[in-house]
Amino acid sequence: MDFPEGGVIGDKGYSKRENVIERYLVGVDDKRNIESSINITYIASRISKSAKSNLDGLSHRVGINLNYKEISSDNKTIYIAPFTREDNIYGYAALVQNEVAPGGIEIIYTSECTKPNCSDLEDEQREKIRKMIKSITFTQKSLESE
Repeated sequence: MDFPEGGVIGDKGYSKRENVIERYLVGVDDKRNIESSINITYIASRISKSAKSNLDGLSHRVGINLNYKEISSDNKTIYIAPFTREDNIYGYAALVQNEVAPGGIEIIYTSECTKPNCSDLEDEQREKIRKMIKSITFTQKSLESE
């Protein structure tokens, strides 16, 4: 995954439960009057067959009923949906599913303009978010190395 410039993970923004689930929160100040946060959750047992229920849960966490677009490639499937909240916070929710082995990543990437009338930056920011999500790859661990 391309880590965002200006992104910081605080001491309290990271948690891990054995080899089951790992979460971190990234705060991003990109110096263009846009502040963002990225909630990233890796779930080791996530499988493709449960994508529908996983997407319902992700929509619930965002607080909006989302319509996901499916993007498939060799080793992963990305389910991605844009959102805009009433408070001018916008972003994307995504599930990146490993198609070679169990494991998936949930992402909620939100952005907010910190000055009046900066809607001209929103399209550029949305494209930046989409590219970051699409850059996620899974490293396949060899069974022999375990």
